[in-house]
Amino acid sequence: MRRSISGPLTSPTWNLLVVFAALIAAQAAYGATRTTILARLSDAPSWRDMAFLAAVPAACVANKGGPSLIALDESGAIGPEIQDYGRRYRPDRVFLVGGAPPKLVFAGLTATSLPASTASETAIGFSKIFWRSSRAAVVCESDDYDSALVAAPLAALLKAPLFFNEHLRMPKATVEELRRLGVKQVVEVGPKAGRPAGS
Repeated sequence: MRRSISGPLTSPTWNLLVVFAALIAAQAAYGATRTTILARLSDAPSWRDMAFLAAVPAACVANKGGPSLIALDESGAIGPEIQDYGRRYRPDRVFLVGGAPPKLVFAGLTATSLPASTASETAIGFSKIFWRSSRAAVVCESDDYDSALVAAPLAALLKAPLFFNEHLRMPKATVEELRRLGVKQVVEVGPKAGRPAGS
């Protein structure tokens, strides 16, 4: 006997269930630990937007292809729908970026806060936590959101960390992190890619 579901399948609840089912299937396929990254965003454009994009490849690598990344609003509050996701997903680890409230509890776990006040610091923090080594790294300017929108999924595809230049210069801490990782290839993304500072 064949059954069908009538009515529109575009409700937020249905969309959440589809996303949840896809995440569970990805986890089962890859046999990964369940890591959730919570990222607090600002109401206005800020470094937190870039930090969120740096979290995209980190969440993919942490979960071996099945990312669990949640954007929180400026207040850092976790609404009932996000709490419900946490109960169903049951992460093993939870990380918090963007200066959200300390001692935040999600899915019964106290989130590990990633102390950072810039996109570059956040990207380096993710790299230290989620990568022991990487042959490649992806880099874009910290103030070029459009390029970062391309760089984040590219880094996820390459299983590489995403880093940020500051005014066409790579921060010293980023250079040191690239050395630690043993990076052989740096992929620069954006209209300023490959240009020396001041050009």
